[in-house]
Amino acid sequence: MQKILLQFILIAGLFLGIWQGISQFDFVGKLEIEKISTNNEKKFGELIIQQIKSSKDYVNNDSLYIIVNSIKDRICISNKIKGKTIKIHIIESNEINAFALPDRNLVIYSQLIVDSKKPEELAGVMAHEIAHMEQGHVMKKVVKEIGLSLLATIIGGNSGGEILKEATQTLSSKAYDRSLETEADAMAVKYLVNANIDPVNFSTFLFRLSTTENAMPSAFNWINTHPESKERVAEVLKLKKKYTFNVKPLLSASIWNRAKELLETKKGEDNTFQQ
Repeated sequence: MQKILLQFILIAGLFLGIWQGISQFDFVGKLEIEKISTNNEKKFGELIIQQIKSSKDYVNNDSLYIIVNSIKDRICISNKIKGKTIKIHIIESNEINAFALPDRNLVIYSQLIVDSKKPEELAGVMAHEIAHMEQGHVMKKVVKEIGLSLLATIIGGNSGGEILKEATQTLSSKAYDRSLETEADAMAVKYLVNANIDPVNFSTFLFRLSTTENAMPSAFNWINTHPESKERVAEVLKLKKKYTFNVKPLLSASIWNRAKELLETKKGEDNTFQQ
């Protein structure tokens, strides 16, 4: 009887071990994503961007894009990332938010730029979203939140405008899995360090918003979609200690102030920027 009981315990333990291993396997990352072609991702990304542009005011200012793209280039060149494939879209909005979309589209709401006290704070957010792109998190999120069937319907043009609108809202407001957020934070710190940008500015941004999010939750969508911000502040500072680097200025104060002026005054097309 004891022998049978022991065998049962061993079999049960083996079963639980196998089940735990299977449960931790990233099916979304390794199986479902393979079903989505590059062309389909590109098409879906274009549809989402068109939906955003049709529902919100798109900032069309060459000078501002030159400034923001210079931050992207600093991060990408220093980390051997194909920065030219990352497309920046600045949207007029009083919400503090930024998010990565399929086909390497990076949406930045104007209020995020206005509320960033330093360009290094914006760089931290951009590095985090670029990390989501580089680690393949964006399409994992698409499959998880939308599903392959609905995705195929949208790409095929067989869905109504409301379905595309709902998909856009989902991707801009839903958080990534905790493990993916942790990975993106770690990669963001690495990207910033390689670009000689102090990650402490990223942690400062996280801490400042996390202390005010309860007062105006609707205005802080980036915090709402990136929960547990205070814990992340500590982790970012901890990760920073692993690296040795020399901080170099990102943008001059006059250029950064110019970027904010372009948004706060809501000027139209402006091609007078010189770095």
